[in-house]
Amino acid sequence: MKNNALYGETFADWPALEHHVQCWLADIANVRIHSTTGEAPQARYVRDEQRHMGRYFTPTYLTPAPSAQQTRKVDKTGLLCWQANKYSVPMAWQQARVGVHVEGTQLLIRDLETGHEIARHGLSQGQGVVTRNTDHYRDKQRRIEELEQDIQQQLGSVAGERLCTLLKRSHPRIYKDQLVGLQGLLKQYPMPAALLEQLGDRATLSTRQIRDYLQAYTQHPERLPNAVSLASARCSVADAATPTPLARYASIILPREAGNHEQLH
Repeated sequence: MKNNALYGETFADWPALEHHVQCWLADIANVRIHSTTGEAPQARYVRDEQRHMGRYFTPTYLTPAPSAQQTRKVDKTGLLCWQANKYSVPMAWQQARVGVHVEGTQLLIRDLETGHEIARHGLSQGQGVVTRNTDHYRDKQRRIEELEQDIQQQLGSVAGERLCTLLKRSHPRIYKDQLVGLQGLLKQYPMPAALLEQLGDRATLSTRQIRDYLQAYTQHPERLPNAVSLASARCSVADAATPTPLARYASIILPREAGNHEQLH
């Protein structure tokens, strides 16, 4: 390929191009479901074809030296694929590329930048086996606890815990991401106490909704105190035997304000 180009992409040298193609084969072509066979080519090869393959009679000068280390991308669950099986790595390397190579009966996984070993597993002999080290997932729990503590320090222990519990109940699968998002919002926007109480009363909540509320409050801070005072007026309407003209006005204006508030959020 002239100038080391591939479909409009350019590469620094031939090894870089080879690395790109190898990653594409390992992460996409050989693991996606084939439209004809209905299964991943890698899985089919390991199950049905690998044992029938003989050695290639290729001259040694045409055979590149085998790489001591290959790369794999870790998925969002902290797993990487190796020869039709999956193995865990610490959650700090979630969705990152890592180095992988076999040493005897062990699969070694290393950080690509530092070369440090981050995980080691015994090689699985079956297919479709998921091998996990429970210690790898404790890093995620520790991170969640740190985020919860930081949010509770900023919002107060009771209100912060209430908001975290609501986010966890609403989005249990991406709870950590929700906490990271909330932490970023609290650095960017002030959180008024009245709005915090309002958010805590919702049935469900997401960081995106919190962002919308904070942005709306930042643009129109006068609306939140008005809503609170009108809500108090509505309570007075319900309790008073003879509504005053002001209370009647509050009971009329409240639905309109509520409608505008929902449109904003």
